[in-house]
Amino acid sequence: MQAVFKPMRPVTAKMMGMDGVREEMLNEMRKLGNEAKKTLEGAFATWEHRPKVEMKIHLSRSDPEAGIEIYTADEIANYVDKGTEPHWVAPRYAPALSWQAHYTRKSRVGSLVSYSGGHSGVWRSSLGHRVSGIKARKFSYTLERYLFRIMAIRLQAAAIRGAAKH
Repeated sequence: MQAVFKPMRPVTAKMMGMDGVREEMLNEMRKLGNEAKKTLEGAFATWEHRPKVEMKIHLSRSDPEAGIEIYTADEIANYVDKGTEPHWVAPRYAPALSWQAHYTRKSRVGSLVSYSGGHSGVWRSSLGHRVSGIKARKFSYTLERYLFRIMAIRLQAAAIRGAAKH
């Protein structure tokens, strides 16, 4: 008896229903990304200079790792996020520094909510002095924790919806 082998068509992602899964996952990642973007924008809501928050989504056919990047290229927002060390400040464009003595912070560590605040009190001046720096507000860490909790659950549900379509 002789065995007969017939050539078969290669199995494609579409045949396995993977395109539907990928499509559902991309849609869910867009929703998650937009929610996270709005959440981070909320941390800057009361700022006079609001940083532009951007989003990138990663999910390719060749690399199954899914990712959402929410970021801002704004220098001041990154200083507030990461904090600054104590340092010396001196006037650059004027003979002396001047500022209002009291400042109420508009953000808190571990919170993605913006509060009212700002400058108040008497005016002070200096030819240069040491400042204590900014305590890191950890916006990126807080947002990552928020996304990590819900991302796996929602992407798994999207994958199941996509597989059910096929």
